[in-house]
Amino acid sequence: MSLQALPTDILIVVIKVLDLQELVALSQTCKLFKTLVHDFGWANYIRLHPRDSCSLDKSLRTWDPLSQVRHHVLTDKAWARHKFAARPLSRPWQGKLQPLLAINPTRLVVAAGHTVYSYIFTTSGHLESAPGIQFECSYNLSTPHNQRRDITSLAFAPDSGMDRTLYIGFEHGALERVFLPPSKIGQRDVAVGPTLRTPFNYHYGVLIESLSISGDLLLSLSANGSAGLLNLSSVAPTPTMIDLEDRGWSTHLSTHSST
Repeated sequence: MSLQALPTDILIVVIKVLDLQELVALSQTCKLFKTLVHDFGWANYIRLHPRDSCSLDKSLRTWDPLSQVRHHVLTDKAWARHKFAARPLSRPWQGKLQPLLAINPTRLVVAAGHTVYSYIFTTSGHLESAPGIQFECSYNLSTPHNQRRDITSLAFAPDSGMDRTLYIGFEHGALERVFLPPSKIGQRDVAVGPTLRTPFNYHYGVLIESLSISGDLLLSLSANGSAGLLNLSSVAPTPTMIDLEDRGWSTHLSTHSST
């Protein structure tokens, strides 16, 4: 009895346990297996081997499973061979500024000084055209009352898919929830008014080194080793403070089980 004589549902179960090389080899044996791998094998492979990529998220939704697998394979080979192109997002800033990055499926933001530069990801309808990124606008967070307002940390927060809510830590110890308003057509510089900013001042003037968000929790770390855990889903969030008794520079918060 040949393998091809087995019922289709059994063949699909067999295909589900094959790795990439085995799927490629099987699809080259005959028309039946090529069709089964195309219809079921690649989709199952993508499901079992997801690639989390904010910049590709929009495009992956429009690509068929085989195109997704091809893209991942070509990308892995290019990285392994150091064959990739790196291009600047913008012209150099004036002065010495330390940039900070935050990313979600819609945009990449770069903070430098008191300005947040927003870049949106574009969609590619086919594999031959790589997804792109383009400048959206810049958001000015300076105030006339406080000159020591350089951004020192930032992180995106869940906001029901709008992808416009940031938590931002500043040099002077302020922590704010900031909503990035949509820019008008042709508008490159956008001021963020006080109605779009919510302060959370519990680091008492000490520089905020790092922010990390997981689910509804925000972890903030100041330069003097003071860490605050804030429940963002609370109506009136009150931080739980921990003194690390030493300085820290970075945070990582995960509320997801390793299993």
